[in-house]
Amino acid sequence: MNDLYITGVGATPCGKHLETSPKEIAANAANQALADAGVTADEIDDPDALELSISVNGEERQRATTADQIFDCRRLIEYATSFYTLYPGDVIMTGTPEGVGPVRPGDVMHCEIERIGAMDIKVRAV
Repeated sequence: MNDLYITGVGATPCGKHLETSPKEIAANAANQALADAGVTADEIDDPDALELSISVNGEERQRATTADQIFDCRRLIEYATSFYTLYPGDVIMTGTPEGVGPVRPGDVMHCEIERIGAMDIKVRAV
């Protein structure tokens, strides 16, 4: 099986005021979204040179490249596998570039990673 790159967003509430109860952790897990299609690794020459962006209601909030990450893609996989085994279908989600901000029910997030894909997410209350 070939590796697959896919567009995804993890919208996790954060801040010192939030609890970390099992109920909240479960609710946060429900705030993850993956696009329904991706590209195989052999379709991407360099996964460490891709532009990514997120806009909310048409206003750009984040723009960066995968080169801006602390670890490059290969190092992320190496690091993850030093703690656990990766299996087909597993997903590695990373942090985010500068520009994190609040979203509210009804907002539409447009997320895109160059040459991999784009997706729109309508924010709803959980």
